[in-house]
Amino acid sequence: MTTYIPKVYTFANNIHDISNAVADHIIKLQNAFFFDNMSPEDVHSMSREDKLNYIEENKYITKRKNSVSSVNSWSGSSLQSQKRNSISAMPSSNVNPDNSDTNSSPTNSTKQKLNKVKKIFKVGISGGSLLDILQHGLLPRQEDIIWSKWEIFLLDERLVPFQDRESNYGNSKRKIFSLIDTEKYGKPKVYHIDESLIYEGAQACAENYEMCLINKFASKETVKWPCFDLILLGVAPDGHIGSLFPNRKELREASKWVIPITDSPVGVKERVSLTIPVICNASHISFVVEGSMKQPIMEKIMEMPELSLPSSLVNEGALKKVSWFVDEDAIRGVNVIKRAYEF
Repeated sequence: MTTYIPKVYTFANNIHDISNAVADHIIKLQNAFFFDNMSPEDVHSMSREDKLNYIEENKYITKRKNSVSSVNSWSGSSLQSQKRNSISAMPSSNVNPDNSDTNSSPTNSTKQKLNKVKKIFKVGISGGSLLDILQHGLLPRQEDIIWSKWEIFLLDERLVPFQDRESNYGNSKRKIFSLIDTEKYGKPKVYHIDESLIYEGAQACAENYEMCLINKFASKETVKWPCFDLILLGVAPDGHIGSLFPNRKELREASKWVIPITDSPVGVKERVSLTIPVICNASHISFVVEGSMKQPIMEKIMEMPELSLPSSLVNEGALKKVSWFVDEDAIRGVNVIKRAYEF
């Protein structure tokens, strides 16, 4: 068995059940983030207008500056000296950027080195079949989602134009973001690689996207790793997550936030990806896995501590922060405690 056994929720072999559970899980985490002093029952009884008013009245959290850790930089690169004008890496044109920065001015108590930071629910998502789950689960529940207080980051990307069917951002826009009722429910900010840099190569895209993350997570305070409130991932039959593949040197990266990949073993060769330490540093990490073709890899992940598998590294590195949402076909015969999800 793997050293740490994560929570594994199992579902019938249909997209409806697993999609509803994943959406419910995400919304519960959103509510716990924004309404941390309230019971779930009280939050459920609030109107959407009351929720928005509450969030506006309690929109700042106070963080103590970290004076020990330092922001990571690319060794030998121009990352710290060069800030490209096209960091989009900054919000996509299909979203509605807030006019204010994510961080406000520091408090008056400078001796305590405190910052007032705007409360934004930061979510990282990968591509693939996960997008279908999110589409089926989240879009019917938009009444419960405070999109305008979300920032969504693509965890990895293939270096193709966004209209290409291989583009994670392009697919997420088509399947989710363009279908949000923005007039009624607001818009999230969505962050991705700068499309104009894809022909300059993976290194340029990775440097640019890392600078975006530094701007969003480390502005006015120094941090070693960004801390997402939630990261959502799928697992491929070969065991790769995002664009991190088994038995590859990228799994050993221990200082960078975003890395270039120039020789992917499958599909598009050039990619960028967030690293294992960034994923493990999230407050919550959820894997979503479906289908009998993924049963063999699920058996390896859950029954053998193979640290050549990126998902096993996350299981071990993030410990109690990890949960799995898996259909019966993908988990059949796997020796792991299976739980029923409670709505």
